[in-house]
Amino acid sequence: MQGLFYFDSSFRPVPLEQHFIGVKGKAGSPTSRGNLDKAVFNKVEQLLAQGHQLMIFVHARKETVKTAMTMRDMCRDEGIAELLMAGREGNVKLDGIKRDLLTSRNKELKELFESGLGIHHAGMLRSDRNLSERAFESGLTRILCCTSTLAWGVNLPAYAVLIKGTEVYDSSVGKFVDLSILDVLQIFGRAGRPQYEDLGVGYICTNQDKLTHYIDAITSQHPIESK
Repeated sequence: MQGLFYFDSSFRPVPLEQHFIGVKGKAGSPTSRGNLDKAVFNKVEQLLAQGHQLMIFVHARKETVKTAMTMRDMCRDEGIAELLMAGREGNVKLDGIKRDLLTSRNKELKELFESGLGIHHAGMLRSDRNLSERAFESGLTRILCCTSTLAWGVNLPAYAVLIKGTEVYDSSVGKFVDLSILDVLQIFGRAGRPQYEDLGVGYICTNQDKLTHYIDAITSQHPIESK
């Protein structure tokens, strides 16, 4: 199931499309995780083919690396790995970023950069997070896999943002809870580049039984018309 909603608010410099994508399987199960990866990749493939950059938001630090490597491998399997390198040719920032990467001890950051992907989470060194931000802002990485701390702390927009799953572990209660609507709206706020784009696109990819909750809650936040 997929819904598409659209709003143009005076609080946003560009309008935003909102997509809600449901996958089958019990949340957290191997089936659900596999279906999430496939659904996310379908959008990744589409957006890369259109020449766009995107951020994939996940909810655990280790998941940033896991998701980035999964997307890299799926791009290779589908023969579209070259799309991940679309921002490299003639980019004057490339040599500087490569030089700075030599000082990093983050092996995953270095490995993924070579394939056109980036990672970003609060557990990384500030210098490594700065590198990820600069590489993405310069167009040298096409996909940035990150946690929601990026949405709250850094003004780094993309044409599209994709929320992969909506279960977040809450240590205060010792269990997984639903991603808050406030976090979803903050993440969606990263979509759209006022100086480059006339539209931003936000996707939520979650289990089918969670769709109605997010559609109802998010579409009630703004005057939205179906498109």
